[in-house]
Amino acid sequence: PSALLLDHAASAGARLVLVSSISVLGTAGLAPFARVDEDAPVEPRPEGRDAYARAKIAQERDARAIAARHGVPLRIVRPGAIFGPGRLWNAHMGLPLGPLTLGPRHAGELPLCWLRHAAQILVLAATVPQSNPVEVIHALDDDRPDRARFLTALGRRGLPLGWRGFDAAAGLLAPLAPRLPGLLRRETLRARLMPLRYDNARAHALGFRPEADFESAMAAARGAA
Repeated sequence: PSALLLDHAASAGARLVLVSSISVLGTAGLAPFARVDEDAPVEPRPEGRDAYARAKIAQERDARAIAARHGVPLRIVRPGAIFGPGRLWNAHMGLPLGPLTLGPRHAGELPLCWLRHAAQILVLAATVPQSNPVEVIHALDDDRPDRARFLTALGRRGLPLGWRGFDAAAGLLAPLAPRLPGLLRRETLRARLMPLRYDNARAHALGFRPEADFESAMAAARGAA
């Protein structure tokens, strides 16, 4: 359905703005704590990822083909894990077990995007002129906490483990991967839990201006939930 909508808009000569997701990125060629920007490769083995990531990868592929066929500009906006009223948790945290969270222990950043920031960047993507046929923009907050800081702001406790333990366990389970839930598949686990750092310079070049730091945004989200 999204491909039909994009094709209809492109046939009318409209610029396309696709809301994708940072989940399309792969981690196979990345070292721990690598800095991830829009030049990072899309997941080369989507069959190892969850249904949401596979759908977004397919949407990006279709959008690029449609924009090229009709000769219209395309902006792909990849929000990180959006949080706001009624949506505070995200899959990058690990496994919630009652009052505890079983997740990795490292200082990697969570690729978060407060709902108000995501809306601001999407408006900019739709209204600011572009010079390149295809532009990719990562919609991410400036203030990206690690997992410990996130749990503190959310009022939860964590049971931290080394992320390589998760990775090794997923490697041992690789032969069973097609029958396993997403987080037990190595590609999905690395995309969610591997320690990484992120860059949002393109969003700033587009005109993004943050409206709050992480704690203020989380407090606002919790208060409105």
